[in-house]
Order: sequence, then structure tokens, then C-alpha cells
Amino acid sequence: MKKNIYKLMGIGVGPSNLSLACLIAEKGIISNQELAFIEANERITWHSGQILPNATMLSDYVWDLVSPVEPTSRFSFLNYMKDKGKLQEFLISGIKRPRRSEFEDYLNWSARQIPFIEFGRKIINIDFNIEKSLFEISSDIDGEEVLEFAQNIVLGVGKKYIPIFNYPKSSKVILASDFMHKIISPLNLDDVVVIGSGQSSAEIISYLINNTCVNKITWITKAASINDIDNSPFRGVAFTDIGSQKHFAECDNLKNTLRNKEKPLVNGVDPSFSEELFEDVFYWSNREDKLFEVITNSTVNSIGEVDGLLNINFKKEGKEKACLYSSLAIICTGFSSGVHSDILSDNLTSILKQNDITENYEFKVSTNSSMWLQSNNIISHGVTDSNFITSPSRNKRIIESLGSNKS
Repeated sequence: MKKNIYKLMGIGVGPSNLSLACLIAEKGIISNQELAFIEANERITWHSGQILPNATMLSDYVWDLVSPVEPTSRFSFLNYMKDKGKLQEFLISGIKRPRRSEFEDYLNWSARQIPFIEFGRKIINIDFNIEKSLFEISSDIDGEEVLEFAQNIVLGVGKKYIPIFNYPKSSKVILASDFMHKIISPLNLDDVVVIGSGQSSAEIISYLINNTCVNKITWITKAASINDIDNSPFRGVAFTDIGSQKHFAECDNLKNTLRNKEKPLVNGVDPSFSEELFEDVFYWSNREDKLFEVITNSTVNSIGEVDGLLNINFKKEGKEKACLYSSLAIICTGFSSGVHSDILSDNLTSILKQNDITENYEFKVSTNSSMWLQSNNIISHGVTDSNFITSPSRNKRIIESLGSNKS
């Protein structure tokens, strides 16, 4: 068993922790020997099950891993294009939002340049040794348990896709996060039910209309209508360091109110995509054999399976419970928030509960040791914290507070 001791370990290498790794590598503030960023997968996969054909990012390419805080960084999206020999064509094209498949390739291009990122290592357990004032990280490498120590850790393992109702473990029920992995092509079904209100559900409906032979699509949403995301410039401030720090400074009661008001900033459908989808639905549903229905103000309570069909139980606001039957259900209800407690020891969980998060996203575990959370600070920093484009400014603050932790 190895017993390396690191200044900093990154747990999980999704976009947020990758952004942090890029900024640290760019500045050279910690030697490579004192760093380890470990990832369970063999490469970076960012919602790969939701990378539908031609799906684009919802933000402009300048909101990459580093540019909002380090615009001249070698890890910028434009430098990626230059390295690929496509920079001039990209600039001429006028493309602002790259395809998600290309952005995922950009993430892996960036990761390959960083020597302290290690793939194929699954975390078993994270604990904190009070006597040594060090985190103890157990991971699995090819069946061997490896124990390592770190003065500080940044937890960036992402979120779990957990529906808020019971459903059968059946091929007839697909989570949006697995859609492209599990959808059968060509799909020939009488009817499909899509559950959700946001971009994922809209993109999947577009896919069903344009790439399958489904005859009926039912869209169930708890919203009063299918709402567009607010894309105004003023909305963009909420995704900056300014917005998150303003939210953090408010009292707890006001934060609860603000989070509800902030939901339209992140929940909904991109306006340009919404227009395209509405046109697709209009022409598709005008065909003699096609039917499209939106059931609004409705909450799904459970999904069962009877005689080869799914029975979807839901309640429409102000009305009795109802049920509809379908050949396939696709669940697009989003990700859970909060820390992945399954990899944290009871001891560490207890320590975290005793400490408040700082404006720099830090949990001070001891005098010289801290833990930071990526994209899981909605309660303290607002709903926009869960969005990738907040990562560079958040990581700038993490680096600043990391500098105050002396070994």
C-alpha cells in the first residue's frame, strides 16, 4: 500500500475539478509531486448519455475551463482549436456555442496536458485523521487498495441522477443521463412519455420527433408551461463571482427566498432551441398518425408496470390523481444536490456538519487542513453554483484560500 502525502488531492475530474487543475498547472503554485487529481473513469465523460446528435453547449465558448479568470491561459478553448488546426475556420464560422461532443473532446485535450491527473482510480473511502491532521484517501487501482494522505482535498465527484419517485428497473424506463446509451434505434413504439421541464426533456423530445418512429409523445411537467431560460445579460451576473458572493452575504432566511426566485436562471429551455422544438412539434403533430400532448401542473408520484405496459401515476394540481399507460418512459427530472456521503466516512461527515462553509467554498477541518466542494454549494452560494460556467471564478477563490493553508 502506497503512503504518499499530498498538499492537495482532487477527488473526481469532471469539468469543475479539471478547471481547478488547469488553473493550478497554469500558475505552478504547487509542484506536481504535491498534487494528485484522481478519476474513476478512463477518460472525462460529461453527461455522455445526454450528448445527442448536434447538441450544443448552452453557453458561449468563452465560458470554458479558464478564460473567465485567465483569458490568456494555454488551456482555453481557443487554444484547443489552434492546437487542432481549426482556429481560423472556427472564428470565420461565427460559432458561439460549440457542440457538446467537441467540448467533451476539449476537456480531455486539457486533461492530457496535466501530469498529476490519474484516471481509472475508484474512491473507496475518505476519512480525516485528527492526530495527523491529514485526510486519508483509499482508492482502488486494478483491484489493489491504495491508501494516500492529503493536507487538503477538493471534492468534485458530480451529482447523482435520482428521480424523486419510484419506478421499475426495466428497459421501458430510461433516465435522461443514460438516454443515448440505452435508446434502441430504430425506435418503433406507439407512445412515449417524457417527464421533466428543462433542456434535457426538450432535447430528447426533439430527438424522438426527428430520429424515431414514435406515434404519440406525452410531455408531463410540474411547471405551468414550458418556460424558457432567461438569457439576458443581466442574468449573466448571477453566474459570476459577484453574484455568488452577493448570495452568500445574505441572511439564511433571505437565501431561501432568493433560491426560489433564482430557479428560472437555471431551469427551463434555451429560447432558440425552444423555437426550433415548437416548429418541429407543429409540423410533426399535424401529420395524421402523430399526437403530441403537454400535461402541465402535474407531479409524477410513481411508475409501475402491468401487462407489459408502464402505468404512470401522477397528480395534476387541483385535480384528482390520474394514470396513463405507455410503452416507454424517459425521466428528465435532474440531479440531486449534496455531498456524496457514500464515499465519506462517518467521522468526516460529522466533522463537516460541525463546520460552516466560508465564502471561498471552504470547510476548515483543522488549522492546516480544508475541504472544498465543487458545484454543491447551492444553499450557501445560490442555484447558479451548480452550473459549470461558475467553476473558474469558484476555483480562483479556492486557490486563494488554499494559499493560506500552510503545511
